[in-house]
Parts: sequence; C-alpha cells; structure tokens
Amino acid sequence: MTPPEVRDATRTQLSMLLRGIICQRLPAKIGGGRVAAQEIMVVNETIRQLIAENKLYGLEDAIEDGAYYGMQTFNQAFVNLINQRLITPETALQNTENPTELELLFKGIRKGSSFDGFGDGTQADLKTDITVDTGDGEGGGEEGRGW
Repeated sequence: MTPPEVRDATRTQLSMLLRGIICQRLPAKIGGGRVAAQEIMVVNETIRQLIAENKLYGLEDAIEDGAYYGMQTFNQAFVNLINQRLITPETALQNTENPTELELLFKGIRKGSSFDGFGDGTQADLKTDITVDTGDGEGGGEEGRGW
C-alpha cells in the first residue's frame, strides 16, 4: 500500500498538472445511429483544490456548477441532447447513472434547489408538467409529456 505522504504528494501534483477530463457515452440517436453525450471537467481552482484535498465527492457538484468554464455532467448533456431532439428521455434514462437526478433535471430542478411555483401564484404537477425547448425560436415546446 502506498504511504499517505506519497498519496498526498501525488494528488497535489495531479491537481497542478491536470487540465481537464472528457468522458463520453454514445446513446442511441433518434432516427438511428449514435450521438455523443460528454461529461466535461475543466480544472479550475475549485477542482484543483478538491483533488488536492482528496474531496472527490465534491467533483460532481463542481462540474454541475461549472458551466461558465464549459463543464457539464452527463445528465446535463442528456438534457441538452433531448432539447435538440437527438435522443429521447427514455434513452437518457437508460444511459444515466443517476436517473432520479436526471428526472429532476427534466423538470428544471437542480440538486439542492427548491421549487415554490412560478412566481405568479400557480403551481405545477412536477410529475407530469414540463416544457422541452424545441429550438424553434417561438418559445413553444411540448408540455405534459409525462417524463
């Protein structure tokens, strides 16, 4: 077994040398073929500190919050592919490691957030009412697909 001081030094070196990691899955595309879903981690100061301090459990949250740096989780990638009409929600659910979190993302709810209505006094049945951006520029979308 590697001595703790060697592990600590190795983690520190890795945190300083690593620039990023891209992981890829190839879910089935609507109409045939495959499309890339990519989880992207770009090493910034937060990621560097998490690695150096062996707080790897915090990496997913940092990636999820790191859109400014070009980062995204697999679940965020799946939602983007669904919104682009490249994959179905069912395909995304078959390819995720965390289906509960993905279902919340379908509804626009991020981990650690709360939902208190639309600000106009109305509430939604979060089990069935969602809107998926069709990208048609008309603000339309499909509602109540039951995802």
